[in-house]
Parts: sequence; structure tokens; C-alpha cells
Amino acid sequence: LRPLPGGARMYPETDIPVLEIPPDRWSSICENLPLTAQERKERLDVLDLSPNQVEALLNGEIDDILFQGIEGPLELPPKAWASALLESGTDRPHALAASVHLRERGLLTREGAETLLAESPEAPVEELVSWMSSESESRGFLPADTSSIEEAVDAVIRERSDFIEERGMGAVGPLMGMVMQKLGGSADGKSVSKILRDRINEKIDRLHGKG
Repeated sequence: LRPLPGGARMYPETDIPVLEIPPDRWSSICENLPLTAQERKERLDVLDLSPNQVEALLNGEIDDILFQGIEGPLELPPKAWASALLESGTDRPHALAASVHLRERGLLTREGAETLLAESPEAPVEELVSWMSSESESRGFLPADTSSIEEAVDAVIRERSDFIEERGMGAVGPLMGMVMQKLGGSADGKSVSKILRDRINEKIDRLHGKG
């Protein structure tokens, strides 16, 4: 018996019955223990997320929800899903997953995703994908295709040619809003930015006799 301070001795607790744990149950318990903090971080490290995203996911204890989306039926891309979780929260993970799924496939605009996320019913994720897809088509939330974006960009460049000559690549920011307005908000901002930058670069090169 282990002596306690003051010379007292600690005796076994006789009022608590001994519980025998069979080996198979003990093995099951050991196999299903929660991941350690280090193990949680290590499984995130292989997803090529930013350090800030990893830290925020761990601090918010939402890394399990992240992997449910990645490994689930929609197989969501890690970066886009992580960004959506950190930006929108986890109150309605099924609806959020459906909106990310459709946005990544070019079937839903960002503005449409925000609207449908707020209106979405409680339903399994597969049903939400179907509902959002139908709503996107009927309510004009389908993103503009590349040809439509190019037409809008070319029109803005023609209208603001002098501004581009004056500002160069500094014209990208101000002209983004004009292009998006022409497209009625139905285009992906990244696609518009890339096409606009490419077109302005081509114009600058022509002005300097490089093409």
C-alpha cells in the first residue's frame, strides 16, 4: 500500500465493484480512441492547405467535418471546402457542401450560392444538390460561359481604352466592376479577372510594339 502524507495509507476502494473488460472490447476501445492533436494536424498537412487554414480548422475543431465532405459522396476539393467552412460556418453543412459542389463544377454563381444557402430546406446532401441545381437554372444563377465573359471584357476594354493606356495593369480593379455589371453578376470573379488581365496585357504589349 502506498503511504499518503501524514503517514496514512491508501487502501483499495471496496465499495466500487471491479469491472472486467474482455480483450476484444479493450481492443475495440483502443482502436476507436479520438485522434491526438498531433495526428489531427498531420492528416491536414497532406491536403496542401495554407497554415492559417490548418490552424483555424484545428482551433475551431471542424477538421472532422472537413474530412466528411472530402471523403463523402460529393468528394469536395479540400481547399474550396475548407474555405467555405471557415467563411460560412458549420450550421448547415449539407447545404454548404451542395453549394460548394455546384460552384466548383461551374453550375452556380457565388451570389446564387449565398442566396440558395439561406433558403435551402433541411434535406440530405444529394437532394440539396438536385434542388440547388434546379433553382440555379430557373433563377438565372448559372455562371456565364467563357465566350460571354470574353465578349463583356472586350466591350469594356473598347469603352475604356484611354483609361487602360493611362493606368496599365492598374486598370484591372476598376474595370472588374464594369465587366461584372455587364454580365449581371453571373460570372465567376476568378475567371473574369484572368481574362481581363490577359486582355489588358495584350493591349499593353500592342501599345509598346511587342505583338
